[in-house]
Amino acid sequence: MPSEDDLHRWFSSHGFAIEQREHPATPTVADAKRIKVELPPGHSKSLLVEGKGGDLTLICARGEIRADLKALSTTLGTRRFSFAGEETMVETLGVRPGSLTPLALINDTGRKIARVVLDAPLMKEAAIWCHPLRNTASVGVPPEAIIAFITDHHGAPVLIDVAAPENGA
Repeated sequence: MPSEDDLHRWFSSHGFAIEQREHPATPTVADAKRIKVELPPGHSKSLLVEGKGGDLTLICARGEIRADLKALSTTLGTRRFSFAGEETMVETLGVRPGSLTPLALINDTGRKIARVVLDAPLMKEAAIWCHPLRNTASVGVPPEAIIAFITDHHGAPVLIDVAAPENGA
């Protein structure tokens, strides 16, 4: 399974500079909020959801918003989202809850993720802060680098306002 070093190599080989900051473990949203003040704007959270038919969607959104999963599933044409279980997350993306990140797509070699949704307002930040496959560090990745990484490992992401999906991007 690819490692954190593989992530750094990918970004470097594609000409993208990323910044990494070590911090205490953030297994919960409350823990992540506690350390957010130590990071520049662009703090993100990731969700793995499953549609009624079993299709998996990885969502990367602003850390401070509430994702409207009902409206998002309707906008994306999927019947009702529910959170995917830990076993699905580990088998598909090689990370446990608390460490989920769009960078875990490096582990989705079977292309089991049906779609990746990026929060359009988040993509306006100078850097997107997410975990590098573990929750004891965060990396600041330029939005164009996140999009290139996702496109290379999955395909083009869907950009939409996750807090108000009915409004589009």
